[in-house]
Amino acid sequence: MRLLVAVPAYRIARVRDVAPLGSTVGIVAHLEQLDAAMRAAGADVVVLDPLLDPTPNEAIVLQTVRNHPCARWLLYTPLRPETARLLLALGSAGVRCAVFAGVDDSAQRLGALLRELGQDSVTHRAQARILEMLEPLPCRLRAAVEQCMRDNDVPFDVSDLAARACMTRRTLERQFLRAGLPTPKTILRAARVLTAYRLLYDGSRSCNGVAKTLGYGKVSTMRAHLKRAFGVHPRSLHSAPTPEIAISALLDPPASRVRHGGAAERPAARAALR
Repeated sequence: MRLLVAVPAYRIARVRDVAPLGSTVGIVAHLEQLDAAMRAAGADVVVLDPLLDPTPNEAIVLQTVRNHPCARWLLYTPLRPETARLLLALGSAGVRCAVFAGVDDSAQRLGALLRELGQDSVTHRAQARILEMLEPLPCRLRAAVEQCMRDNDVPFDVSDLAARACMTRRTLERQFLRAGLPTPKTILRAARVLTAYRLLYDGSRSCNGVAKTLGYGKVSTMRAHLKRAFGVHPRSLHSAPTPEIAISALLDPPASRVRHGGAAERPAARAALR
């Protein structure tokens, strides 16, 4: 999980100490830097104190939250009457969780909220769906796939997966075939295209930048994968279904996809897993 922290320095260690195991933690010193940090690397969860700067710019804070709808936001701030209006505005912008310093910010509560938000993140949901599909595989192989997906900003292929699972590529492919699953290449492609969808959805990152981050040799290849999986061009993602619906469209069996409304209208999605 990628965790971005924008709180006063004396509270950073408190957040680090209770961050979920394996989290990558980034630090933002000023609120005006938050949007740039999100555009540069993105985050699954953001811990934000709107009073981080001596004179907070409410407009910048609200616009940053609106610019990144895929992130899960946690307010960690003092409870003060003068901030009530801003807190209400942040709630309207999509912030759903808050912890108040010195009131309910025990290590247990803060850690529990970070875990819940991490599990609710788009990244975690996509990974959980894929790992659920891989249940028939041996534990060692499932763990290798999970490790590859957690390192989703590092380019990897089937040979890398075989090396992490300590087996030959041929044995790896045989294990997937025996389990009645799509090929390893198809599974890795699904994980990567879901990550591309998430990173491009809010419009804050360029196609070239995302393609480079995810190890696509050409940006045209990433565009083709998105088109094949979701029937949408990156330029049109702002009007496409949310990443949560896209995950269902790509990974859910047809019977359950009917329950997700718009997702059922995208027959191209399942083709990406064939």
